[in-house]
Amino acid sequence: MNMKEISELLQVKHSTVHGIIKKYRETGVIAATVRAPPNTKKLNGQVIASIKEWIDQDCSQTFKQLTIRIREQYNILVSTTTVARVIKGFHYSFKKVHKVALPAVHPGLIADRKEYAERFLQLPDQYADDAIVFIDEKSFQAIFRVSYGRKSDGERAVNSSSSHPVGSRNFSILCAMTRNGIIHYEHRTAAKNVPSFIEFLRELFVKITDIGSCILIMDDIPYHQSGEVRTVIEEEGHPFMLLPSNTPFFNPIEIMFSNWKSIVKRAEPTNEKQLMNAIAEASNLVTRQDTEGFVHQMWTNIRRCTNGEGMF
Repeated sequence: MNMKEISELLQVKHSTVHGIIKKYRETGVIAATVRAPPNTKKLNGQVIASIKEWIDQDCSQTFKQLTIRIREQYNILVSTTTVARVIKGFHYSFKKVHKVALPAVHPGLIADRKEYAERFLQLPDQYADDAIVFIDEKSFQAIFRVSYGRKSDGERAVNSSSSHPVGSRNFSILCAMTRNGIIHYEHRTAAKNVPSFIEFLRELFVKITDIGSCILIMDDIPYHQSGEVRTVIEEEGHPFMLLPSNTPFFNPIEIMFSNWKSIVKRAEPTNEKQLMNAIAEASNLVTRQDTEGFVHQMWTNIRRCTNGEGMF
């Protein structure tokens, strides 16, 4: 009897008969292979709920990061494919992450400001007025406009206030001051960086030698916190405090810079040389009375912050 007759007799497909006979010739066995039971699911409802919670907290986590968290928390080894299959069941799609900025004043910042203010209130017990040194840097843009033009004899050369500038220059002023006035400053057009700031500090330390032990107050910008800057300051034996982020009203130099900029602007420099001269002349116009007023305003802000007033 051939395979066709067998298939007709048993009413099964010809290919099924062919497969059975082939298997018998190769192995001597005709019984069907027993299939293994399906794999038991490794991730139960609690683990799946945790995965969903983790993604809701941080939507940028990778499959690999999730498998690590599962292993650490539940001691279960799973593949990234398994995690992907679970997440697919959440009906989550892969989207671009949009960053949401914190409000200008948030609880964390308020706490940082209050902590700083409370520490600052203790400084007068440790340092003299002229030993609290405030350091800051401010960038400006000077716009140059023409001062002279051609006109017929007997007529004034005039131009509208909206005329286009003939050029501009970005510059920055790095300054150190105390209650008694400006100690040291420099202006430059090059980008600010760690080496230039260290050079400024070394020049400053020479000028405050007679003051004795000082404390430096600086912004918390990255290059102020670099290891090189810290080393230079510590070698001189001066402690320092970093201002909380976005807290210009705790640094009196911020008020001084505003005045300084206004004086330079009124000078109406038309080229870089005139700009540098205007900056130097403006520094001479900042009096001890001015800096005492700037520091007094800062102390007012410090006390208001420790009292828990709303703006802080």
